Amino acid sequence: MFFFRNKPSADASPFWFVGLHISSRARKLEAALIGVANSRPGAEVTLPKSVSFDLPDELSQLYAGLREEAFYDEATIFRNASRGSESATNGVKRSRGQGRTDEISAFARFLELRAMIALIEEEAVEELLRDTKVAIGDLVLVAVNEPTLAARAPERSTRSTRASIGSAAALAERLGVPVLDSLRLNAGDELPGGDPNLLLAYWTLLSSGERDKLLVDFGERARWCYIPSAANDPTSWKRARFEEVAPCGALLDPLALEVSKGETPIDVGGKLSVQGQRIAELLDFWRAQSALVAPSAVNRRLSATGSALNERFYLETLQRFGQKISSLDALCTAANLIAESTVDSIKARETEFASSYDLIVAGAAKRNGLIMSRVGALMSPKAPHRLEEYGLLEDSFDGVAVALMGAFYASGVCAAVPEYFGGEKPALLGRLNCGGDVWKNLSTFRNRSTKS
Repeated sequence: MFFFRNKPSADASPFWFVGLHISSRARKLEAALIGVANSRPGAEVTLPKSVSFDLPDELSQLYAGLREEAFYDEATIFRNASRGSESATNGVKRSRGQGRTDEISAFARFLELRAMIALIEEEAVEELLRDTKVAIGDLVLVAVNEPTLAARAPERSTRSTRASIGSAAALAERLGVPVLDSLRLNAGDELPGGDPNLLLAYWTLLSSGERDKLLVDFGERARWCYIPSAANDPTSWKRARFEEVAPCGALLDPLALEVSKGETPIDVGGKLSVQGQRIAELLDFWRAQSALVAPSAVNRRLSATGSALNERFYLETLQRFGQKISSLDALCTAANLIAESTVDSIKARETEFASSYDLIVAGAAKRNGLIMSRVGALMSPKAPHRLEEYGLLEDSFDGVAVALMGAFYASGVCAAVPEYFGGEKPALLGRLNCGGDVWKNLSTFRNRSTKS
C-alpha cells in the first residue's frame, strides 16, 4: 500500500500516474496527476494537480440514448432492447432488415461516443502535464474508469457482457502511453451492493489519522464507504466496506426538471423538494420493490454498476399512482427515499464499524437541504465533515482514486481482494493497453523498490 500526503515529496523525481474518472451518467470528468516515490509499501503519494469539468451535453445525451435503447452483445454489435419482446413503435413488428439497420445505427453512435471521449480524455491529460511541466514520456501509465453499456446474457449463458463507453486502446495510441482500463474484477457480474472497484484507493486516501471515517456520497448515486483507520492497524483495509444504495442526482434531476417545467434540472438547495409532501405509500412501494431485486439479476431496471435499482424504475412506477401524486410530492418523496435508504443501509452494517467515527458527506445533492436535514436527524449526534478537511478536493476525489489504481497495478498490488469482491484469491485489477514504449517506465518503477 501507499501513504497519501498531498504535499511535496522529498523525492525529486517521483513516478507519475494520471487518473481519469467519468461519472456514471457521463456528465462529468475528473482528472488527477499523482507522483509516487517508488513501488515499495508505504511509499509517499503526492497530488500536484487535479481538474474536473462538465462533459458536453451532446456526449452525455448520446450515452443516455445508447444505454436506454441498446445492449452490446458478444458479436460486438448492438441489438435493440425491444427485439426480444418483438414490440415496436405503434405496435408494428420490426422486420429483420429494420433490426439490422438499428444495430448498425447504434454501433455507429457507439463509435462516435468513443471517439469523443478519447479526444476529451487526451485533452485532460495534456492540461495536467502542461500545468505541472511533466513530460508525457515521464508517465508510467494513465488509468481510466468509465461507465459501461450492459448486454443481455445470451440464452446459453448466465453471464452478461459490458463494453466501456471509452476506448483505452485509442487513448493509448493518441498519447503514446500505456492506458489501464477495465478496473473491475468480473465486468459482466452484478455485485451485491454495487461495485467496490475503487475501495482500496479510497482507503489509501482516507485511512490516515486516529479515527475511522464513513464517506457518504450523494452524487449521481447514493453510496457510502467505511474506511477504518490505519494508525494502529496497517491491515485495516480488510475491514473497509462499501455499498451503493439508490439513484440520487440521477433521480432528483428529472423530477426537478418536471417540477420547474423544463427550466432547471437542479433543485438548488432543495427549495423545490421542501414544497412537496412525503408520500408514505409511494416511499414504501419503492423500498419494497428495491428489496426484491436479486443481486445477480440482469435487468433493465438495474444500474450499470450494482444491484440497486436505477432511476428509470422509480420514474416509471410513478405512473402506477396516476394523478394521486403531484410532481412536487414525487420530488419530496424521492429526497426522503435517498436519505432514509442511505441511513438504513449504514445502520444495518453499523455493528461492523467502530463505536465512533467521522461522518464525511460529499456529492452535489449534499446541498439539498431536505436530504441533509433528514440525514442529520437520523444520524444525530454525528455532525458531517467535508473532504476538504482531510486535504482532498471533492471535485477530483475519484480522479485521484483512479490514479492510485494505476499505481497499484504498476506495483503489483492486488486491489481485487476477497474481502471486497468475494472469491478465494486476490487479483490485479485492470487491463493494460499498449502505447509507446510500454515497459520502460513501468519496469523502472517496479524495480525501484529500495529508494527512500
